Amino acid sequence: MWYLQNFLAIMLAASLLSGCSEDAGPKQVPVSGAIEYNGQPVTTGTVGFSPVETTQGKAVSADLVDGRYETRPDQGLEVGRYKVVVVAMEAISEGVDPASVSSTPKASQLIPTKYSRAETSDLEINITDSDSHVEKDFKLTN
Repeated sequence: MWYLQNFLAIMLAASLLSGCSEDAGPKQVPVSGAIEYNGQPVTTGTVGFSPVETTQGKAVSADLVDGRYETRPDQGLEVGRYKVVVVAMEAISEGVDPASVSSTPKASQLIPTKYSRAETSDLEINITDSDSHVEKDFKLTN
């Protein structure tokens, strides 16, 4: 009987300790900010964050609404450096007979295309271990 009580006490302690030491994964830092193009807010689009060099984090995106973006609470950026891309497009109405229009909608860029590709974007953000939230605005120009 004594053996069974000790065994149960040890198992209970082990399960409590293992619950306390559970690894929650890498730290994720929420990021938010504003995007402007030539001094005006970019009202719609997507902002993407792509890890560069030795950054172990994953790519993350955030919706751009009314000139602002914010990563989801469960999808922040891990510590490291990221290339930032912004895709902002609006639908074009062509003023033609709807029956003759293809099913693929036409769109135009609201900002220069260099910002929509990691290879050509000059936007970057750096997340450090001491960050708990990063507010980063980007001012885009031609």
